[in-house]
Amino acid sequence: MQVKGAKSWTWLVMASLPITLATVCYATYPFSDVIAKKTLSTTGLTSAQKSNIQLAAHALDGIVLRPGEKLSFNRVVGPRTSGRGYRPAPSYLGSENATTVGGGVCLVSSALYQLALETGCQIEQRVPHLRTIRTVPAGLDATVWYGQADLSFKNELPCPVQVTSAWDNNSVTVSMKGRLPAAYEPAKLSLSVDRKTSREMVVELFRRQGTKDTLVSRDHYILTSR
Repeated sequence: MQVKGAKSWTWLVMASLPITLATVCYATYPFSDVIAKKTLSTTGLTSAQKSNIQLAAHALDGIVLRPGEKLSFNRVVGPRTSGRGYRPAPSYLGSENATTVGGGVCLVSSALYQLALETGCQIEQRVPHLRTIRTVPAGLDATVWYGQADLSFKNELPCPVQVTSAWDNNSVTVSMKGRLPAAYEPAKLSLSVDRKTSREMVVELFRRQGTKDTLVSRDHYILTSR
């Protein structure tokens, strides 16, 4: 027996199914899209540096930042101590080369800093190295030292984002994932380098969102051969 209106009801259900599935998908997988990703090489670093980098990357993996929330690298990663598995390794401490527990983690904070810039986050705190380092371009680095120098920023996006990380023996990759409107475009970064002397330079970092260029930082570096 044919029930009156059954065909109309079936058509309505089928027509609304894609919308329903999309809504469920959005709610269930809010971090399915890669908003920004940064991969930095660890080739040439010591095994201790690589181990420290992997510990810091693991601590960040899976962190969720809702709109308006702030992320502090030091708060999330915690103290870099031997009791927490960090090893003594070469680091750039002030104007000297030193061996410190946790040496190498600035590679992770620098990758995260670049993601924050590209996704339009508001930078609350960032400290550049005093000298150029070979693993990260000058102007795009962020040094961290627990209790002193930190990297922190606020999510200005209209959606929550999730920080994910992955690594192998040759590189570390840090990503931000979320679900953004189709019209979203990541910010574009550009550097202006002014060599003051054979040993010094000033680097200006600009961020373009839409048609507007904003000066993010103006950093002074001592040039090094390392």
